[in-house]
Amino acid sequence: MHKQKWWCALLALATITTQAENNPIIDLLNHRDYDRDAILRQAPSDRSPTDVQEKSQPPIDTDNSIFLPLRAPSIGKDIKPTALALVLPTKAGKLAGRAANSFHRGCLHGIQKSQQAVEIDLYATDGTAESVYANYAAAVRNAAQFVVGPMLKSGVKELLNRQPQALVPTLLLQPSAGEGYYVMTLDAGQEATDLAHLLHAQGITNVRVIEQPGQRGSQQRKAFEQAWIAASGKISGRFLVRDPARDWQRLFDDLKELPDEKGGLVLFAAGNGDFARKARKFVPQQYSVFAVSINNNQASGSLLSEGLRFMEMPWFFTLPNEHTIFDAPQTRTLPIIRQRFFALGIDACLAVLNSPLWDENWLMNGISGNWQLKNGTFSRAGKLAFYRGGRLRELTP
Repeated sequence: MHKQKWWCALLALATITTQAENNPIIDLLNHRDYDRDAILRQAPSDRSPTDVQEKSQPPIDTDNSIFLPLRAPSIGKDIKPTALALVLPTKAGKLAGRAANSFHRGCLHGIQKSQQAVEIDLYATDGTAESVYANYAAAVRNAAQFVVGPMLKSGVKELLNRQPQALVPTLLLQPSAGEGYYVMTLDAGQEATDLAHLLHAQGITNVRVIEQPGQRGSQQRKAFEQAWIAASGKISGRFLVRDPARDWQRLFDDLKELPDEKGGLVLFAAGNGDFARKARKFVPQQYSVFAVSINNNQASGSLLSEGLRFMEMPWFFTLPNEHTIFDAPQTRTLPIIRQRFFALGIDACLAVLNSPLWDENWLMNGISGNWQLKNGTFSRAGKLAFYRGGRLRELTP
């Protein structure tokens, strides 16, 4: 009897030992060679189609052929993409990283609320040019049907230098040009262009530019002037503030001396937020002063922006019925700049899902504005708005 129990125990031990030897998880725990795929099969993923998967960055190599296939994965023009890759500097830190994370969350939020089954893979970069290119190439290798990004100008420049022709349709988040590339951006220069078009469409005919010295002011001034001259044929003048101690007062005196028929004059402040607020302060109240909306960050308090006008996102007002599903109350507690990129993330990803419909002058009514595609670039028309009593209000015609 005791001998029978002993043989049963020995048989059970042999069975357990055999199972352990064939169990990849036991092998892993005991630091033996193990079958990773077998382990994954034992733990199936519960990932839904709209869940994000962050892809790891491949080793960086200067040999482009290591990353890029000889022939790109293709998607028919009439086929809606179901696999999107986001190449974003979410690991960059500071403002760039926070903006990228807000864009990413906006994209996921928009697709979830639209109830579309789409796979979204995040290729997180640290913002360096090499990191951006390596992750973009990895997205192409992994058969992304559409890439959204890069977001930083340095990354876009590096990508276009190495790959002038996109291997898959790509929506860049900074101004650029190249075959197979599209652009949807919150760049201040592009918004200056868009604001000029919107003011002209409102019937405004008399415009001057007040320019802050430096690259930022020059970029906005050139973009605004080029668009305005193309639309109306002329611009009324330009005032460069070289010496703030003298020129602001001189600007006020010059405008004060204008004849009454100049009352319809509109001024565009090309520069940063402080410059735009000073322009509003030193321009006589009968004249409107506009600035790009990136300057509306409320960092210095909205009362200091009293009377200043912007082209703002519909997101900052009561959303129409068709857009209420995209509202996100928790996001509205974030700084304005992060809310802007959240709204852009919603619009960009929803636009990409409609890419089979894209043609010249394709129009999308988004929560960050009305986007119109022309020559590969999306221009944006927002709502004209101004500050009164410390509150942002829509400017009605």
